[in-house]
Amino acid sequence: MNHSAYGKPFKTIEEQRELLQSRGMTISDTTAAERWLHSIGYYRLSGYWYPHRIRNQPAGSTPVIEDHFTPGTSFEQILDLYEFDRKLKLLVLDAIERIEVAMRLRVGHTLGRRGAFAHTDPNALSTEFVGVSDPSLPPAYSAWLESAHAKWLRKVQQDQSRSKEEFSKHFTRKCKYGGPLPVWVVTEILDFGGLSRLCEGLKQRDRDDIAASFGLRDNSGAGHCAALASWMTLL
Repeated sequence: MNHSAYGKPFKTIEEQRELLQSRGMTISDTTAAERWLHSIGYYRLSGYWYPHRIRNQPAGSTPVIEDHFTPGTSFEQILDLYEFDRKLKLLVLDAIERIEVAMRLRVGHTLGRRGAFAHTDPNALSTEFVGVSDPSLPPAYSAWLESAHAKWLRKVQQDQSRSKEEFSKHFTRKCKYGGPLPVWVVTEILDFGGLSRLCEGLKQRDRDDIAASFGLRDNSGAGHCAALASWMTLL
């Protein structure tokens, strides 16, 4: 691969700081700015100073984003925005982690009432997820093999084989013939996407129960499973 056409030369930290100043960014403490550039990086911070670049849009043409900054842009402003974003991410991730733990428990517990291996039983799940009304019939079984449920199960088997969780290894050792893990263990090794997909595949009354346990109810007072599915997708 030919890299000789790349036109931007390597710049030292000091040269990066000087470039920002030459483009109109105010830097009151050059030593501190170079320290931040060294610890965070020029290109990571560039996403935070991008909105401060001068924007020109002549009539009837597309806007042009210049390299220079709007008057009054300071390096301290950029750091404040970066720090705000960093702390916001930590708060959001903390909240999502709490929801995820609770969701794992409730999906595993709700489906577990139908049997330890209910996640493998098409009759314990929604017809939409399974893809057929009676998977015990030979023609239906062929259709089930292409269903969202069958694809999800294949992904679960991959996750199970890769899992390094001690409780997963414990159950695997106990299953002498390589049988499936019980659903309350499976929900602990799934990624959040896989967990969300399983929740969507539950029978509606089970999804309603989980939604209600989170306080999500419709106008009739029943669990609002549609809202739950939407929220999980967004998360």
